Amino acid sequence: MSAKSWGNSPVKNMSWQQWVGVSVCGCVLFSCLLLNWQPWLDLGSNLSEKIIRFPFLSFLFWIPLGIGGLFKLLLGNLGQVVGLSLWALAQYFQVLPLWLLANNKPVSEKIWWYYGFSYLGEVLVCFGYIPPYVGGVGSLLQDLPRPDWYLIDWPNAGMLLATIGSFEAIVGVAIEISKGK
Repeated sequence: MSAKSWGNSPVKNMSWQQWVGVSVCGCVLFSCLLLNWQPWLDLGSNLSEKIIRFPFLSFLFWIPLGIGGLFKLLLGNLGQVVGLSLWALAQYFQVLPLWLLANNKPVSEKIWWYYGFSYLGEVLVCFGYIPPYVGGVGSLLQDLPRPDWYLIDWPNAGMLLATIGSFEAIVGVAIEISKGK
């Protein structure tokens, strides 16, 4: 493939060191995706269990001629679809300001508000999935006036921070490498 076939893409101007850097970031980004998806998939499966228990929907499962099986298949995978959709929406609003700033475009106050709200949502989802305090959210709220520092689960706290910040950090590094800085 010649450089001409890339058109005006900034990819054609990248050195081999930038290609290696972006490739390594891509591999690390994929690992971060797998780590970052888990809490959202769990949230989605919890939500879909509530939806499937709805009386009318459980009636649809008993329709003959394979139609009920089709409903069961579609609603059985609803949790993954909902979880990944919520994850994608949160990551979009977390990465959007980085992309806009990297391309010298203004970031509106509304985008910053969505940015903060998406991080708050991710903290809540990840805190429920990877509780950094022994006993989970309930114990932390109970001990909040006077927390017991020995009940902090440090490996979970590290995993929580890695899960929340890894995706945006790797995307930011990939943006900087691709710009040649």
